[in-house]
Amino acid sequence: MPDTVFLAFLLLAISVFLFAAEFFIPSGGLVTVLAISSLAASILFAAQSWWSDSPGYFWSFVAAAVVLVPLSILGAIQILPYTAWGRRMTLEPPPGEGLEGFQAETDFLESQVGRTGVTVTVLNPGGMVEIDGERLHCEGDGMMLECGSAVEVVSVNGNRLRVRPVEKPRNSTGSGSSDPPLDFADFEG
Repeated sequence: MPDTVFLAFLLLAISVFLFAAEFFIPSGGLVTVLAISSLAASILFAAQSWWSDSPGYFWSFVAAAVVLVPLSILGAIQILPYTAWGRRMTLEPPPGEGLEGFQAETDFLESQVGRTGVTVTVLNPGGMVEIDGERLHCEGDGMMLECGSAVEVVSVNGNRLRVRPVEKPRNSTGSGSSDPPLDFADFEG
């Protein structure tokens, strides 16, 4: 029969290995259950070996388990991004040139705050507004606005302008293009 001290250390080593392996093996939690069971069994064997004779050894074993298990988990987390499977699992950030287009669009939309234009669709609550001949996506402040309503841009919400109705456009005519307002009634079937 194997010695209980040997089993305690063997099961602790298996438990530490399984806790780390949980990050690399998609098991739906089965590996974690095995790791916890192995850890509990190792502590039970340690208690059988040392509790009555030398409790200091037992508590040292428990302290080692309390330190080794989180260290194995942290080690696995640190190693995971450098493995092929980990690189497939975690997404790499986009290259810098991919962000420039987004930043330019965000800056353009931010520059529209305070400007006025005319709606070219019904805002219910989203639609399109024309500012200096350019049609942009927008959303109203919760009320439905008819096509041709004068609006002012009050903020940017994601990739849409947030608008509110005004009496008449101040700094943009909104009618710089010869395009007619968009009418979706022709497309309804």
